Amino acid sequence: MYFEHQFIAESFHCRNNYADLYDLDKILTKDYLPPGRKTKYADFEIRFNRWAMRYNSHLTEAILLKRVLRFLGEIVLPNRQKLMIRCPNIGEMYGCDILGTKIWYSNAVGYHCLPTWELVEADGGFLVSINPELMKPLVIEAIKKNTIIELPSYNIMHAGGQFDQFRSQFILLEKDQQQCYMGIEQVILIGDHGVGLYPSSAGDGIENLNALIQARAEGHRAMLFYCVMHTGISYIKTQVDSDSIYFTLLQQAIAAGVEMVAYRVTINFENIEITTQIPVLPAQLVKSKSE
Repeated sequence: MYFEHQFIAESFHCRNNYADLYDLDKILTKDYLPPGRKTKYADFEIRFNRWAMRYNSHLTEAILLKRVLRFLGEIVLPNRQKLMIRCPNIGEMYGCDILGTKIWYSNAVGYHCLPTWELVEADGGFLVSINPELMKPLVIEAIKKNTIIELPSYNIMHAGGQFDQFRSQFILLEKDQQQCYMGIEQVILIGDHGVGLYPSSAGDGIENLNALIQARAEGHRAMLFYCVMHTGISYIKTQVDSDSIYFTLLQQAIAAGVEMVAYRVTINFENIEITTQIPVLPAQLVKSKSE
């Protein structure tokens, strides 16, 4: 199986095309500093929380060699064995897919025939969960535990709603016969001073905003939930300049009463959970851009 993926990897141009020039002896040393990084690897303390969501299996440490076709990654283990793993995030992963970066992956489970890339160490020694498939289970768990203070005692109707085309990104909630539609967005892009940036690329988030505006027009509560999966992010700032369509929809959403909240995850090598509310600053940006 690996040799088939190796052939694919070597037959197409990948984003880190310079990775073919890597020196394994160099990048497998503990003091190796990936290109563009300011800090060396951190030693993470492992804590176990039996109430948090656990990974599908134990996590194995490796070094990233290159990301292939967005949905694959080639890695090398400390024993110099090379593997191809599944990258569940097909979007931009700025700062997370650099040659020589330390990553962690889970074992192949269910219909996934390859191990799954779960975590990466970002600049500054912060952990980042790159797997967007964890967002909805994490949010559902946080709602049930009343971690999200904006949604006390809400019941989860189902992860979808009448907006069928957006079902994978939505959770439908209910309390006292009042429906609340929640659109979820993953935030892993970090800027200076711990600011989390969204959208990370043009086109991101437009479907969610359209659906939330529609939900408000029909009299429902609507919430845009930023699931911050980078432990170094301390607040969210909307990149309105990256997409003029997103900026226009953001204005409409704010005017329509769409709520915007952000929570950051706590990550270790045993489990992951949503724990910390952080500020969102879209309204201030919209106002400053309009002036």
